[in-house]
Amino acid sequence: MLLVSIFALIGLSCLNWYRLRDPLNPAFLQSTLWALILTTFFTFSDMFYPITTELLAMIVLGALLFSVGVYVATYRFKPDISPAPPISMGDRLWIIDVLLAMSCIGLPFYVRHAINVGLNGPFDDMWVNLRYAVTTDIYSFGLTAYFGTISFCTTGFLLSLETRRVKWRMVLAIGLSLTYAIFSSGRTPLFCLVLMVLGILAIQRRIRPLHAILVFVPVAAATFAFVAVAMLKGGSATATFDENLITVTDSFLGYLLSPLPAFSGEVGAPPPPGLGENTFRFFFALFERLGAPVNAVPLIQEFTDVPMSTNVYTVFQPYFVDFRWPGAMIAMLLLGGVHGFVYERAASRRPYFVFLYGALMYPLFMQFFQDQYMNLLSTWLQIGLITAIVYSVHQRAITPANASRRAPGFQ
Repeated sequence: MLLVSIFALIGLSCLNWYRLRDPLNPAFLQSTLWALILTTFFTFSDMFYPITTELLAMIVLGALLFSVGVYVATYRFKPDISPAPPISMGDRLWIIDVLLAMSCIGLPFYVRHAINVGLNGPFDDMWVNLRYAVTTDIYSFGLTAYFGTISFCTTGFLLSLETRRVKWRMVLAIGLSLTYAIFSSGRTPLFCLVLMVLGILAIQRRIRPLHAILVFVPVAAATFAFVAVAMLKGGSATATFDENLITVTDSFLGYLLSPLPAFSGEVGAPPPPGLGENTFRFFFALFERLGAPVNAVPLIQEFTDVPMSTNVYTVFQPYFVDFRWPGAMIAMLLLGGVHGFVYERAASRRPYFVFLYGALMYPLFMQFFQDQYMNLLSTWLQIGLITAIVYSVHQRAITPANASRRAPGFQ
């Protein structure tokens, strides 16, 4: 059944490619991603517990419904794959400067919080203490986390602009975003930044999709290995290169594939329906803080052995646990519609959606790992608000640098 699922996903990927002939089509990216994940699992299946036929059916049908959602959102659309003209914000770069200033102001507080936690944990290494505190949900960055979101958004905005006028701003923004990502102590913020940057450049056709992949793969591998060694997550600074190569490779395979058997166990023996407490956790947490008699489920989930220990369960988990099969399938259909809606407008050179397309590359490429849509709803609302403010300020000023007419802006 595993091989059948792999060939079904490959066939779906080919159909998605044939329809638009664009490798940036979210339906093509999603079906190809799942085909690669299942192929890798087939290759290293002896390292993990087997996965059920029901899970494989969920993945294939979920990918199909995701593609249907993209198809509906992009019906009759034909992407323009020629390079986009750079975008000029006229004389209204002040809003970008405000966001940069806010990112600079917030960074010392963010770093101070991180260092304080790192120096007061149970371990000798600061980074290990910080990672332990964050992953066990005993520490959060509080209000300073908002500055990290602002920094990431600013980097995304600048990528859409005329590079000659914003070069120093771009260098500063990327430096700030990297610093925020590093002191968050995890791999995923770094992956998020890299995917956003490459997604924006690719949808503007400023780099070829193949070049984006050739950049992402070594950067992701280097990031994974660095974090593994620095935070003792599969590596050690005291171990030899050969020892680290073996342990980091095993850690990478666990990171990549352990969500499948972990979620397979839940599919085989599902807990009582959550009826929205996982999918809409953000609202439960909000009402809890306002004093309502509700309890939000922990964002950091319990570990399970597959046989290695993991606490991530693929994108399907919150929707399935809350609403079983119908919830998981409807979620895939709706998420495909969202991705297709953003993709069509980004490929049509609408700056607001160019940035959103890049930002959405992160949850799309993390579907094999865990849900980064509703689980990060607070972050998505922040991104939406910041982006709306920026482009509402500039909707009359954003124009192609080499054209006299106004380009579509905040639409």
